[in-house]
This record gives sequence, structure tokens and C-alpha cells, in this order.
Amino acid sequence: MDSLEIVWSRLNRLTLLSFSRGLRPSQPDEIPAYAIFDYWNRLMPGQRSTSFESLTYWEGSPGAAFKLSDQALGDRLDDSLRAFGLWFDESAGIRVVFRDLISEQANDDASRFDVLHAYYRRSSI
Repeated sequence: MDSLEIVWSRLNRLTLLSFSRGLRPSQPDEIPAYAIFDYWNRLMPGQRSTSFESLTYWEGSPGAAFKLSDQALGDRLDDSLRAFGLWFDESAGIRVVFRDLISEQANDDASRFDVLHAYYRRSSI
């Protein structure tokens, strides 16, 4: 077996690895909420809305990082992530995600760290 065949066989083994997109029930809600705030603040600071697809499929997005399906992310935004001020609306086939901002001068960093503080407070009890 020459070196090219060895490299090719190793590459073929790597292509067999795949990850399924879907619900991650063992993942606490605070983790994707933090990731959404962090991603949003880095790419779209000050924006109150963004496309659902940007949070699901864009490079480095929480949906891509956690391999969340449309349905899984949508369910989380519909149910549990509302408590963190995140929700989405779908009308005429356009899905838009919104976040609450307390004021125009709201500190975006505070909201994402509040999410983590809530998680660690809850899990230490």
C-alpha cells in the first residue's frame, strides 16, 4: 500500500462520521440561550430581530454549533427561551427571531451573562 492509498483510506473513514440534527434534551435551556445572545451580540449588536436561518444555519451559529434542527430550535424559542426574552414569529413563510431589549442603551453583555448566572444558581441548589 503506497502513502497515497493510506491517506485516501483515512479520508474515507472520516467521511463516515456524521452528526444528526435534532433535539438535545439533556442540554439545559440556558446553554443555547447564552449561545444565541453571544452570537447575536458579536454579529448583529443592537439589532432586535434576525432571521431564524441566521441562528440555525450560518457559520458559527448556535444551531450549527449544537446541531439543532429547525424544529428543535423553533420549539425551544417557542417554549423555554421566552423566559430569556427570545421568541420567534412565522408569518407568510418568513421566520424572524426577536429579543427583548430593556432600553436602547441596554447592555447586551449583561443579558447573556444573566442567562449563565441563572443556570449556575439553579444547578447549585
